[in-house]
Amino acid sequence: MESLLHNHASIDIHTYATLLQQCGERRALGDGKALHAHIASRLPNPPLFLSNHLLGMYAKCGSARDALAAFDSMRDRNVVSWTTIVTAFAHAGHPTAALRLFQRMLAEGIAPNKVTFVAVLHACSDSRELLDPGRMIHRCCEESGLTRDRSVAISLANMYGKCGDVDTAASMLDEMFQPDVIAWSAVITGFAQQGRSSDALHLFRRMQHEGVIANKITLVATLSACTNSSALADGKFLHSLIAEKKLESDVIVGGALVTMYTNCGSLDDARLAFGAVRRPNVIAWTAMISACVHFGELDEALQIFRLIEAQCLDDRELLLDGIVFVPLINACARLTDLSQGRRLHARISSDESIKVDVQLGNALVNMYSKCGSVEEAARVFDGMKYRSTVSWNTMISAYAVAGHSDKVLWMFHRMQQDGVEPDEVSFVGVLSACNAAGTVEEGCKYFGLCCEDYRILLEPQHFGCLIDLLGRVGYLDEAERLLRRMTEPDVMAWMMMLDACRVHNDLTRAKAAAERVLELDPGNSAAYIMYTQSS
Repeated sequence: MESLLHNHASIDIHTYATLLQQCGERRALGDGKALHAHIASRLPNPPLFLSNHLLGMYAKCGSARDALAAFDSMRDRNVVSWTTIVTAFAHAGHPTAALRLFQRMLAEGIAPNKVTFVAVLHACSDSRELLDPGRMIHRCCEESGLTRDRSVAISLANMYGKCGDVDTAASMLDEMFQPDVIAWSAVITGFAQQGRSSDALHLFRRMQHEGVIANKITLVATLSACTNSSALADGKFLHSLIAEKKLESDVIVGGALVTMYTNCGSLDDARLAFGAVRRPNVIAWTAMISACVHFGELDEALQIFRLIEAQCLDDRELLLDGIVFVPLINACARLTDLSQGRRLHARISSDESIKVDVQLGNALVNMYSKCGSVEEAARVFDGMKYRSTVSWNTMISAYAVAGHSDKVLWMFHRMQQDGVEPDEVSFVGVLSACNAAGTVEEGCKYFGLCCEDYRILLEPQHFGCLIDLLGRVGYLDEAERLLRRMTEPDVMAWMMMLDACRVHNDLTRAKAAAERVLELDPGNSAAYIMYTQSS
């Protein structure tokens, strides 16, 4: 390329276009920028088709920022220009920017073509929050008469599937003429991710019946729909298809098989599936460790972990990842094995290459809190760079279980100040703390905050905390009113009411509460004794 650039006479605009295309295909951003500078020095106002090639080069090189700078400097733009810049941002992981550019395109009166729609629908499929813009674009497709175009229809099905509206995605399949494996896979994946396993499996069978050959993506998505022992036969059938395609040794498929057999309750099959993987990566190792932990085989999980460590020493390209530690830390939490948990934490801290992300940080906080070391949990929490709602809830629950009611409320206020919106779990911790401390006024305040300010759907645990609190301090009228606000008061709620009536010697209410407990749980001896004593 350098010799061509020095020999000005030998280069015409078509050669420039070819060179830009080659830079894009090779993702040679440095060469592309040098070529751009050379073109700018010779052609201050390049023709539109050459400017579009320049945009395409930056888009293929993944440099959306450079593409936008080139786009903004163009005097004229056509549908190819707009489509290229939308595609650049969509594929660079900037869906909101891609949508804004699409809206600018419409505002400037440029009619999108099918390639534009495919690009902007790809952007919408990046997040469930973009479902409404995706629906708007669907309407634009209908107005343009492009919904029956194969590529647009597949993109619509993919967008709806990834955004969580799988029923609409499935209806797109019905409208499509001979949907291909990509469209089927998108909808199957959507059903599986929403926990609609039977729908995902039914769709896979329908795809087979229509003669569409499953690919690796389809098989992995359908395996994820096999989530319990009743789906083991389906999982084994999928395994047989994988064996026919000679994909058992594939690291992604192998990891999916291990997870499927774990979910379906067969550790032996999980071991066999893992053994067939040619070169396990961190994800496959983690799947096998998770399988062992799931079945209570912590020693085997630790043995596998040591094998990974040994392999990392032999193979410099294989690096330990924080995700490997998550199932091990979770096992320590479940077994309340503080010493093993500390050893694993020390191993994490000793390796600078291991990043403590939100998932691993949450696992460590949970482990320390479950093992009764709230101080260590707090140290990990305070050291986390990013915290999710789960992070805050874990710390709130840790303080609540430890009986530190004041710290629960302090943590709750910190959470709000940090801009994290509390959820139903947050309020269970807060109301539990108020109950433990016997602070009726605070309990009522947070109960009102939960249902009025945050519009959280109240669950039995929320009612139970406040009913118990009101009942213990003798506010039986208020406790009973709250109890009757519940759609279907459970045994626990009535038992709390019964216990409060017993403590405060309200035999009439105690008898009524005992009757309700016995209706729900006829074998409840405590309620039966109270009923006979109050009769």
